[in-house]
Amino acid sequence: MKRFVEEHPRRFFLLCVAAFAVISYGLFGFFRGGDDTYIYLQFVKHFIHGEGLCFNAGERTYGFTSIVWILILSAFRLVTGNALAASMAASFFWSVALLFVWWMFAQKVTRDLTAVALGTVLFVVDPNLLKHSYLGMETPLSGFLILLAVGLYFREREDGRNLPLSGLVFSLAILNRPESGLVVILVVCDQLIHKLPAAFIARFILLCAAPVIAWGSFAFLYFGTFVPNTVLAKGGSYAPFGRFIANLKDSTSILLPPYAAVFFSLVAFAAGMRHRSKEERRSWWRDHWLMFAIPGALVLSYCALVNNELVYARYMFLFIPLLLYETFTLFTSPIPVFSQRMRRILLAAIAVEFVAIDIATALATRLSYLPAEEAKSENIRWIREHTDPRAIVVTGVLGRYGYETDRKLICPIGLLNPDIIGYIKTTRTLDYYRSRHADYFVILSKSPDDPGDLLRATNARIVHSDPM
Repeated sequence: MKRFVEEHPRRFFLLCVAAFAVISYGLFGFFRGGDDTYIYLQFVKHFIHGEGLCFNAGERTYGFTSIVWILILSAFRLVTGNALAASMAASFFWSVALLFVWWMFAQKVTRDLTAVALGTVLFVVDPNLLKHSYLGMETPLSGFLILLAVGLYFREREDGRNLPLSGLVFSLAILNRPESGLVVILVVCDQLIHKLPAAFIARFILLCAAPVIAWGSFAFLYFGTFVPNTVLAKGGSYAPFGRFIANLKDSTSILLPPYAAVFFSLVAFAAGMRHRSKEERRSWWRDHWLMFAIPGALVLSYCALVNNELVYARYMFLFIPLLLYETFTLFTSPIPVFSQRMRRILLAAIAVEFVAIDIATALATRLSYLPAEEAKSENIRWIREHTDPRAIVVTGVLGRYGYETDRKLICPIGLLNPDIIGYIKTTRTLDYYRSRHADYFVILSKSPDDPGDLLRATNARIVHSDPM
């Protein structure tokens, strides 16, 4: 293997891509888009037909997070001619692009191509990369943009380049996931710590801010707000820390099972630095603190600010590639904190953990996803056959219902209709449904709403319960 990698590195990378395609399809090929995938596809459907950025026909609403993903899906949709295939192709494309960026940056860390190859193989079986490669969401793009931006910034910091192209990539990252702005703040702090020229920092901020300000200005004129409804409805309109402990538990359950060995390696290396000289420790932390601060800041922000929904694994993928990249950097570090034997043990532990979680995640997803999608299909058939095309339906699961029925939907937390948030805060949600003349409700099995109360208050009908 070592000889093959050293003589044919490009062929080895292509083999990794082929292996990734086979493994991801084998584990998650049954997946046909999540609810948020169909939310994007509904926006794309109206957008490419010249109807503007709307979910319900004729109603402009900032009900999506990533304008970048809207544009990418629109391009893939025009090329493929099939919306669902377009979303899956886009996710897979950016997963491969992320692998490529990893491969290129890993070669900047070490000249040992065997180590690069081993790190790439581990990245190929990363549970979250595999899971989201067919999801049809912007998750792989999030990881790609942040890893590319941070990697470019490190090169600019070392080479003393005058034009910080990383700022442009960070701007795309913010337009893709607004919380990427936290990463930018930390990067500016790192620039100050390393005493980079003020002109460089100013150019970085300008290149990062200009596209974001341009889109924000357009969004304000077009939607009446520059903040996505997704941010407002999921927590931005509420007092922070309302679900902090619950979100912290959820974040731990998302991160710890697949990445326990990774976290142990990072903590063990940082602890091992205690035996180095004070100057060596200071220099190391000065160069590496950012890779620890980014995950910490993002997790804390999710725990503090997400108050009306669960924290999801795709949020964490914003920094997971950085964690894996930093782990690879430490394993190839010339600082002898780990013995060769310990490095082999930790690498084996990471590999075993990844593979075990891959299999468990695929099985669990199949068991929960397929019955839920069948229940949605039954509800959708009923709505199409028994309701007026102008009917107004209240449902917390928006994507497929909107995309496949084209009925006008109301979201109970305000993803499409943020004006409901004021009613939620004053516990007058039923008044809102009544004022909007809701005709039907799709009730989730976990919903706190009592179907009888809804019927008595609104004279609407219950479609039947969706078991998600």
